[in-house]
Amino acid sequence: MISMRILEVKRKNSIKRVKFIKDMEYLSSLLNIKYEDKLKEFDKLNEEILTTFTELELVNNKINDLENKTNKLKSDMIKEKGIDLGKFVRENINKEEVIDRLFQCEVMSSELWETLKTEFWNRRKKSSYELPNWK
Repeated sequence: MISMRILEVKRKNSIKRVKFIKDMEYLSSLLNIKYEDKLKEFDKLNEEILTTFTELELVNNKINDLENKTNKLKSDMIKEKGIDLGKFVRENINKEEVIDRLFQCEVMSSELWETLKTEFWNRRKKSSYELPNWK
């Protein structure tokens, strides 16, 4: 599949080619020189730009895949050990600190973080106030 960035490079190359031809036509008429060889060279260079950019996109995709794999190592370790983060946090004394730190370590999903935060908020000690009964 062709990425949008590659299509953008093709579009820019096409625009550059039109400008190059216009400029070369002007120079040709002004200086009475032929430019067909330079147009072929220009096309060859543009093709090389596109090929190089496509290779760059492939390298960038490979780097992103590798970075995703390195980030996933932490969560994979937890899954391999069979640790239930929700249960672990619920049983921990410092729930708020642990949940925030696990989220910062990128091993807890934002969905689980939000669920646990809401659960702890709803379980907090609440003061109840009663108005005096004036009769």
